[in-house]
Amino acid sequence: MDKQTEIMVQTTSHKFYCDDCGEFLGESVECPDGYYEEVGHHKWKYSVNNNLFVKEGEYCNSCAENVSKKVTEALENLGFKKDNSF
Repeated sequence: MDKQTEIMVQTTSHKFYCDDCGEFLGESVECPDGYYEEVGHHKWKYSVNNNLFVKEGEYCNSCAENVSKKVTEALENLGFKKDNSF
């Protein structure tokens, strides 16, 4: 007769919501090594006079577009011009 052994494995699930509107973005199960995918994670980096400005968080696509649009508008209001050379 074969012996059966029942093994219980505990998993950790991470749920992600948009930081702005609260929309549910998804869920990610943590791997045994502690890694999990950050659903909806966005990161913006801007460098001015050797100072790095960073904004990051979990956002739905609509809210991520709004953040980019607000930053673009703020820069344009300060007189910055778009440089499409890169």
